Amino acid sequence: MPLNRRSQQFSAGIRYYDKARLAMGFTGHAETLQTSAKGH
Repeated sequence: MPLNRRSQQFSAGIRYYDKARLAMGFTGHAETLQTSAKGH
């Protein structure tokens, strides 16, 4: 079933994108904390 395999790859891609977005948000938050600390 190629459709099933495609949906599995899609969900795996969504999970990977979710992790990447979470990591990006975390590093972005740390950067804003650093810049705000420098600003004050």
